[in-house]
Amino acid sequence: MTTTELPSCRFLEEMVSVLIVVPCGTVRIHIAQGVGHCAIREAHDVPFTSASRMISKLHTARATNSFEMQIAKLIDCDLLIINDFGLKPFTGIQDEDFHEVISECYERRSTIVTSNLDVPEWPDAFPNRILGSATIDRLRQGAYKIVLAGMNYWTAADKPG
Repeated sequence: MTTTELPSCRFLEEMVSVLIVVPCGTVRIHIAQGVGHCAIREAHDVPFTSASRMISKLHTARATNSFEMQIAKLIDCDLLIINDFGLKPFTGIQDEDFHEVISECYERRSTIVTSNLDVPEWPDAFPNRILGSATIDRLRQGAYKIVLAGMNYWTAADKPG
């Protein structure tokens, strides 16, 4: 699948993930948001969150005994978009929470995950290597991987010209 095919939302029917991997400063968030917008126009429910915000909300939910309700909000959708995976490595129970979300979506919902890290670097985000491996396996199974190369937008904007 290419970036031009993503707006068709065919991957939603297949219930698979789309992994968007790009260097820092490129347009991964815009691609994910654009695909999300296309899915919304087709009447799909599409929450969008960063990985760190999702984990923070789940942590708060644990403290208030609303963890199951918060998980349900994330997975009771057609497409979950998680931006900036691996930007901040997980600590403590965070990798378990991320695994829980991915496991609940696996083969039942589609997920878009964006990252500046290439997929072989993803295990570095997990303190528990076995749990990380299981989570990544679920994300990669049948997934479409979009790898973009490009110039850093922010660096290019700073150049005189």
